[in-house]
Amino acid sequence: MTTFVLALLAFLAVFCTTHVLSNKHDSLYVNITILQSATAQGAVCLDGSPPAYHLDRGYGTGLRSWIIYLDGGSWCESIPDCLDRSTTSLGSSNHMKQRGFFAGILHNTSKQNPEFHNWNRVRVKYCDGSSFTGDVEQVHSENKLYFRGARIFKAIMEDLWRKGMKSAENAILSGTSAGGLATILNCDKFKCLLSESAKVKCVADAAFFINSKTIYGTSYIQEMYRKIVNLHGSAKNLPSACTYVMEPSLCLFSQNVIPYIQTPLFIINSIYDSWQINNTLVPLYLDPQHAWTDCINNISRCTSSERIIIQESSLVNLTILQTAVAKGAVCLDGSPPAYHLDRGSGTGVNNWVISVEGGGWCQNVAQCLLRKNSKYGSSAKMENQVYFSGMLSNEQKFNPEFYNWNRVFVRYCDGGSFTGDVEAVDPGTGLHYRGARIFKAIMEELLAQGMNKSENAILSGCSAGGLATILHCDNFRILLTNSVKVKCFSDAGYFVNIEDISGKPFIQQFFNDVVTLHGSAKNLPPSCTSKLEPGLCFFPQNAAQQIQKPLFIINSAYDGWQVRNILVPRGTDPKGAWNSCGANIKTCTPDQLKVLQGFRLNFLKALEGLGPSSTRGYYINSCFAHCQTQKQASWFGPNSPRLFNKTIAEAVGDWVLERNQFRQIDCPYPCDKTCG
Repeated sequence: MTTFVLALLAFLAVFCTTHVLSNKHDSLYVNITILQSATAQGAVCLDGSPPAYHLDRGYGTGLRSWIIYLDGGSWCESIPDCLDRSTTSLGSSNHMKQRGFFAGILHNTSKQNPEFHNWNRVRVKYCDGSSFTGDVEQVHSENKLYFRGARIFKAIMEDLWRKGMKSAENAILSGTSAGGLATILNCDKFKCLLSESAKVKCVADAAFFINSKTIYGTSYIQEMYRKIVNLHGSAKNLPSACTYVMEPSLCLFSQNVIPYIQTPLFIINSIYDSWQINNTLVPLYLDPQHAWTDCINNISRCTSSERIIIQESSLVNLTILQTAVAKGAVCLDGSPPAYHLDRGSGTGVNNWVISVEGGGWCQNVAQCLLRKNSKYGSSAKMENQVYFSGMLSNEQKFNPEFYNWNRVFVRYCDGGSFTGDVEAVDPGTGLHYRGARIFKAIMEELLAQGMNKSENAILSGCSAGGLATILHCDNFRILLTNSVKVKCFSDAGYFVNIEDISGKPFIQQFFNDVVTLHGSAKNLPPSCTSKLEPGLCFFPQNAAQQIQKPLFIINSAYDGWQVRNILVPRGTDPKGAWNSCGANIKTCTPDQLKVLQGFRLNFLKALEGLGPSSTRGYYINSCFAHCQTQKQASWFGPNSPRLFNKTIAEAVGDWVLERNQFRQIDCPYPCDKTCG
C-alpha cells in the first residue's frame, strides 16, 4: 500500500513555499559535473548539450546515504517557448554556472542541516523543460530542439549509481516546483534503481499542482499540461497505472498520480502557493490590467472578493454514503461510495443533472488491485472537494442551461461502469465487484435528497461514466415518476468494437473480461443479452438501440482515448511509432492519418446502432478529444468547438429543452477549424 504523508503547510507567505534551498549567503558552492557520456544515450538538454549535476560527497555516518535534489524552473509548452529556454541555463549546460550553491536541505553543516549535512548531496540541473519526462527521438530539422528529459534523469541516476549510490543504505529523491513534480513522477523508478535493502523515500516541495480552473472558469493549466505532454512525448514516461485510466496530460497533476505511487512520499506545499495563484488561477492573459498584482505579491493585500476566490473557488464537498455499506454497495476496497452535490436555486430548484465520473475499467484481479489503492477503487482515496466546471458550473455565463439546477457528480470506484454485482468477496484480495449496487444506492439517496420531486432529470457521464449512462438510462427512468421529463446524454462513452492495428479484437476481449470478472451480465439490457454474448452488450452500438428513453451522444469521431487504447493498444506498437500521433493528431504521418480516417468511418458505422428513433440525438465532431462536457473550454466559451455554429452546451440545451433536435456529424479532419 502506498505510504503517503501529505503535509500541506498553510503558510500565509505568498512565495511559492518555504523552499528547501535557503539564501546564498549561508551556503556551500559545489563545482558542476558535465556528463559528457550521456550524449551517446541521447540524454541531452534542449539545445543538445550534455546534462549536468553538482555532487558534494558524504562523510562519516553519512557516507552511504544519498539525497538527490532536482532543480525546478517550470516547463516549455511550445517551440518558441522551448527555443527561448535553450539559450538559458534551463535549456543548455553551456549556460549553467560552474558552481552551484548548496543550502537548506543540501547544506554541509549540522547547524543548518541537522539530518542530512554529511550525506552525499546531489543537485541535478534542469534543462529539458518537461520535469524529466520527455523522450522524442526525432530532432526538429529547423530548430534543433531535443526533448529528452526522461533520458537525462536515467543517465544521471546511472552515473550516480556507479559513483557509489548502488551501495546506498538510505536514499532520498527530492526537488522543488517542476523538480518536485519530477520527484513524484520518478519516485518509483528511483526506488527500482537501488537494492531492496536500501531505505528509499521521496520529498516533493511546492509540487502539488492541482487541476484548478482560472477565475473565469477556463482550464488554462490543463491545456498547458496537454501541450507539454504532446510536445515532449511524455505519455510513455508517466506512471502507467494513471495513464491507463485517464488522459496522459492529467497524469501530470499531482492529485491524479500520487495515489499510484508505491514508494513513501512526503509533500511540502503552501495552500496559497503563489506560483499556482499566478499561473493557474490568474494567468497573466486574464489580468492585463494587473488588478491581481498586489494580491499575488502579498496575500494580506488581497481584497475580500479576491480572498473568497482563492479560498473557495467552485469547490464542492464530497458526501460519503455510509448507509450504502449495509446494502453491499461498496467500492472495490469495501469502502462506501460517494458523490458531490451542489444544490439548485430559483427556477432550477426542481431540476437535476447527474454526471457520472469516468476512468477506464479493470479486467482482471491485478488491475483491480491497482485501482483499489486509488480514488478509482476507494472513497478513502478521493479528494474531499472537486471543482464543478463545464456542464456542472454554477455560473450562467459558463453553463447557460443547467447552472441553477441541482448538479451531482457521482464518483466512480467499481471499475465496471456501475454494472458489477458479485456477492462473494475474495478473502485473499478483499475485492468487491458491486458497481450496480452503488448506482442504485446513490440514486436512492438522491431521491431522498429531493430528486423525487424533480420536474426534469438528466443522467450524463464521461468516458466509462458515459457508457454507464447509456447502460443505466432506462433504470434511471424507472426510479422517477411518469410526470418527470427524463433524458440521458453520454459524453465520450460510445466505444466501438473494431480490430486494432494488428488485426486483433483487443477491445472485444477486454470488455468480455470486464463483464465476466464483475458479473455484469445480469445488469446489461436483457433485450441485448438475449441475442448476443454479454461482453458484446457492453458496446453501445449493440446496447443503445435497446434503450427506450431519449438518448444524446456527444463524441469525437477521432476519440483520443479510443485511438490510444482500442486502435493502438499497448503491445501493438513496440517501436512507439504512434506515440506522438496518439497524443496529437497534428503530428500524424500521412499513413497514420489514413488509418485514423478509417477509424472515423468505423465509428460512424457503429453509430448507426443508435437507430433512427426521434428520441435520439448526437453531436459528433472531429476534434481529437475525449470527454468534452466537463471541461469549460470545450463545453461553452468563446473559443469552444462548434458544430453547425453550435457549442456542445447549446446543442445539448436545445435537445434537452426540446427547442429542436440536433443530429449532426462533423466533416473529416482537418476541416473543423474550431477544435483549437
